Amino acid sequence: MKKVKLFEEYVSESRGDFQIYHRTYSSTIDEIERYAAVKGYHLDNEEYGNAYVDAFFKPKEGATKKDTLSLYKNDKEQKKALHVQIYGRSGTAGYELNMYIN
Repeated sequence: MKKVKLFEEYVSESRGDFQIYHRTYSSTIDEIERYAAVKGYHLDNEEYGNAYVDAFFKPKEGATKKDTLSLYKNDKEQKKALHVQIYGRSGTAGYELNMYIN
């Protein structure tokens, strides 16, 4: 007999460093900021706000929003950047988050 995962199990599933599936857009963008902090960086509030904070920028169902954000450490811009992709899943499934530092 196959075991079928419930959506709640997928939502709590993680890649280790960050949670991939989110029910709300606000939890998705909060995870971006938390991930940068865990890695020892901080984001420029203006750049981050312009890219994500306004709900107008939410990806529609079936669409992906991609951005590259500058990373700062000790108030100095780093050569590395945070690459973020947010996919709007169908219906009430929420959002899928993928990001990495390069």
